[in-house]
Amino acid sequence: MPQTQPAAIALLLFLACALLAGQAHAEGLAPAPTPTPAPAPSPADAAPPGSPAPLQPASPSPPAGITAAEVALHSSASSCWYIVDSKVFDMTTYAPMHPAASELVYAWCGQDATQAFHDAHPVGSREDAEQSQYYIGELAA
Repeated sequence: MPQTQPAAIALLLFLACALLAGQAHAEGLAPAPTPTPAPAPSPADAAPPGSPAPLQPASPSPPAGITAAEVALHSSASSCWYIVDSKVFDMTTYAPMHPAASELVYAWCGQDATQAFHDAHPVGSREDAEQSQYYIGELAA
C-alpha cells in the first residue's frame, strides 16, 4: 500500500467534514455564514392567530383623594367628616368626647374647618397630634 502524505489525509478529512456539514459548494468550499438572529417578536406579534388583541394600558385614573362634595355628605352627628389643611378626618366617634363641647365639632361637619381648628389648636399641639388618628385621606384637588 502506498504511503499517503499527512497533508493529503488532512485535506481529505476536511473535505469529508465539510460535505457532511453541507458546506460544499460547486465553486469550492466556503465557511458557513454566521446566522443573524431574528428580531424578538413584539407583544402584538406574539399572540397566536385568532386570540384577542393584547390589552392596552388603561387611561390614567382620576387623582386619588376625597372630594369636598363627598365630605359635604358627612355633615351630621351620625357621620361627621371635616377638612383641616387639605386632610379629611372622620370625627364621628370623637365629637362626643371633645373636652369643650361636641357642638364645636358638629358645627364643622361636612366643611373645611382649617381656620377654626387652628384658631383653637396651634400647629404641633397635643390636639393637632391626637386628630391624626381620625385621618381618613387627602382632599382631592
